Amino acid sequence: MRLAALAMIGAVVVAPGRHGCGSDPVAVHWAVPDGPGTRGVDLVGCLDWRVASFEAAAEGGGRADVVPGWTACGVQGWRQDGALRVVGPVVPIDGGAPSQVLDLGLPWGPIGGIGARIYADGRGIRIDQVVPGGPADQAGLAPGDRITEVGGQPTWGLTTTEFVRASTGEPGTDVELAVRPRGGDGEREVTLSRTRIPADWRSRTPCGGW
Repeated sequence: MRLAALAMIGAVVVAPGRHGCGSDPVAVHWAVPDGPGTRGVDLVGCLDWRVASFEAAAEGGGRADVVPGWTACGVQGWRQDGALRVVGPVVPIDGGAPSQVLDLGLPWGPIGGIGARIYADGRGIRIDQVVPGGPADQAGLAPGDRITEVGGQPTWGLTTTEFVRASTGEPGTDVELAVRPRGGDGEREVTLSRTRIPADWRSRTPCGGW
C-alpha cells in the first residue's frame, strides 16, 4: 500500500554506439529533477542485458553501461518527498537506436497528495487509512471507501502506482475524485487540495500544525 501522493520532466540520454545482442555497451545517462527528498533510477526488465556499470550521483544524476540483449530493457525513475513516493513509468532503452532522449515522468519541486493510504483491489482504489487533518480527512473520506474516479479517469484496473501518479501534483493544486462510501450504494464527488505529507505524519495530530 502507498500514500497517494504529477509527474513532469526528467531525462535519460542513451549515447551513440554499436547496438544489438553482444555489441559494445550503451552508455545511458540520466538526470532526476530537483526537489526535496531522495530520488533515483532503476534498470527494469533487462533480463539478458549485461550491466557493465551503474553509478548514481548524490545530486540525482548518473550513468549505466549496458550491453544490449534480446529482451526489453528500461529505466524507471522515482522520487520520495516525505511520506509520498512517486514512481515514473518504465521507459524503454532502444538497443538499436544510435541515441535517445527519454522522459522519466517525474515531478519537479515538492510533491502534494490527498493524504490517504490506498491500495488497488482490481475493482478500483480502496482507502486503507487517512492522514489526520489531511485533505481526505477534511473531506470526510474514511477507511473502506472506494475511489472510483481520479481527475475524471475511472480507477478500474489502475495499479497503485498509476493512481499515485494521477492523484499527486504541486501542493495547493486541486484533484477531483469520485468516491463510493463503504457499505453505500451512491457516489459523491469531492475536490481535494493537495498537500505535502511529512514522513512522520503518524506521530502528528491536526493540532501539530503541519
